[in-house]
Amino acid sequence: MELLNGCIVALTAITVDYFQNFTLNIAVKTGLFILGTASVIMELVTLHHNRKEPYTVSQLKQDIASLNKVQKNYSILAIKDSFDRHPNHFLQYYDEGWNCWFFLNYPTMTADNELHLSQRLQNELGIDSKISLQFKGCWSDEKYSTEHKEWRVYFHELYEAQIDSFPQDEQSPEFMHGGRHYRWMTLDEMAQDPQIQAHNMDVVTRVKEHID
Repeated sequence: MELLNGCIVALTAITVDYFQNFTLNIAVKTGLFILGTASVIMELVTLHHNRKEPYTVSQLKQDIASLNKVQKNYSILAIKDSFDRHPNHFLQYYDEGWNCWFFLNYPTMTADNELHLSQRLQNELGIDSKISLQFKGCWSDEKYSTEHKEWRVYFHELYEAQIDSFPQDEQSPEFMHGGRHYRWMTLDEMAQDPQIQAHNMDVVTRVKEHID
């Protein structure tokens, strides 16, 4: 279709007069002829390329699959055991759907995200003390969600969360709160965990690069 359109534009430029003014008429005809000719050349190059490298059914399936990927935006909170004299553990929670330990994370808001994160964290852990957040970086990663049985593109924002004081029971190596299982883990412990290796090493690596 583009090839035919280009030919029509070029032929029309040759045969049709647009203005009585000779100079203006020639300028318009020349411009249209160049435009039509360029369109024909580009379409011929495309046809030649497609003949050499035809668009296969496999490529079509891959393109359709990429369009069907779900993007999720999450903010990840790296929380250290600041109550310890030598804080080197990060708070993790156990996700039943993934069968894996994760850093605390919440959907990223388009407005007032840090305020939203602080409020969610206070509500989840029952913390009344001040929470300070510091943005550390962002990245995207593609993972297969074992919980939702689909490929997803995750866009992560990483924050270091400073909490002034923790409830006494949450200073234990492992604890339950609000029906959720939590554990304090070092980055080395995370790196040795098979499930974390399979599902969350990109986050562990980023935390090690930007915070540890």
